[in-house]
Amino acid sequence: MIGENIKKYRRRKGMSQEELAVKLHVVRQTVSKWEQALSVPDAEVLMRMASLLEVSVSTLLGSEIEDENSEHLTEKLAQLNEQLAEIQREQIVQKRAGEKIGVGIVTSVLVALNVISFSEYDERLFAMLLIACIMVFTGIVSPKLPFTRHTDLRLPWTVRDQDTWNVAHKVMGVISLPIACLYVGCSLTIADFEAVTLFAMLLWIGIPAVISYCFYMKK
Repeated sequence: MIGENIKKYRRRKGMSQEELAVKLHVVRQTVSKWEQALSVPDAEVLMRMASLLEVSVSTLLGSEIEDENSEHLTEKLAQLNEQLAEIQREQIVQKRAGEKIGVGIVTSVLVALNVISFSEYDERLFAMLLIACIMVFTGIVSPKLPFTRHTDLRLPWTVRDQDTWNVAHKVMGVISLPIACLYVGCSLTIADFEAVTLFAMLLWIGIPAVISYCFYMKK
């Protein structure tokens, strides 16, 4: 990533963020943002930086560029800016969803300790919303999670093969919102809340489990 490369080669040259900023006629905070991948420099600044750090522009970008002219670099940097903006949007969504789930978990603990009391209907409604939020949040983050054997959908076939793991979590990302909506609708119309919850959980876990297992067996 360009931010890591800027930091790496700046340090290799023995320059502080302040020193690099002065040479590029920007403030230190701007260099800090570049290194944290919060923004990227424009084409002219990037070329001057490459010259100061005695590396190629391609090296700073972390990818080969056949033509290092200003116009081509501007296009490449615009793409990087869009990628950074998308990542930041996703992080904001995940943070907000995590905060809501955190509030739900804390409230659940308080209810269990009788610090907060609800009627039976309110408890059912709260549990339904909490489970639905967990489904939606998991659906958002699952397709973006790196391969690991220690978290998320840990099944014998998903922990053995990265492609199978990716398939399972992509499927979970697709089905989580529809199943959460179906779960809420059924919970509000069907009296047996426990049965509806069990059925929704089986669907939510079972569909990606079956599809990923079929994928694994065909490999």
